[in-house]
Amino acid sequence: MDPIHNPYAPPLASSVEAGPTDATGAPAFGAGMGIRFGARAIDRLVGLLPGAFVSNVAMGAIAALLGPRHRAPRTSDILLQLALAFPGPALYHAISDSVGGAGIGKVLCGLRVVTRSGAPASFLACVKREAILFVDLFCFGIVAYTFMSRDAREQRLGDRWAGTMVVQRSEYPAISPRSPALGIALGLSAWACVSVLTAIVGYFS
Repeated sequence: MDPIHNPYAPPLASSVEAGPTDATGAPAFGAGMGIRFGARAIDRLVGLLPGAFVSNVAMGAIAALLGPRHRAPRTSDILLQLALAFPGPALYHAISDSVGGAGIGKVLCGLRVVTRSGAPASFLACVKREAILFVDLFCFGIVAYTFMSRDAREQRLGDRWAGTMVVQRSEYPAISPRSPALGIALGLSAWACVSVLTAIVGYFS
């Protein structure tokens, strides 16, 4: 007897029409700059409050144990805080993208990070694409837009160096079937650790 067909069930990956591929079967088109910017903005908003909370708790704990510091803020303090503000988000993205293919923002926007062949991206590759992000965002993203507009895969400079790309999960359902939950949890944990380290360095600097 044939199984009962449920018209309300989501389509299977095999029954969803896949997006365009090249001669090797790799994804031919990447996600656009707008939705990728939105995904990254969501990640920053999601991580900003927990990161600030963890940092403030750590600073309060250090002050309670070692005593408060009484000196006026210096320019070097601000520069140090700005320098330490980058590793937390970068680690979060590198870990979540390599372990599960996406962070919270990409999950909500239906995006996945893969290699140009469509395979899962390695941690080293994700570190590379994050390490050069500040170049891509230079002049309000003009560098990223320039590189992405030249290629149907929409690779920014960091993607080209790392050999990665960002695709729409709905267009390539068979790509990166891993669950992003573990990567997000590990990535947020790493971000929290960096926030604590920032508080410690800020206290002793």
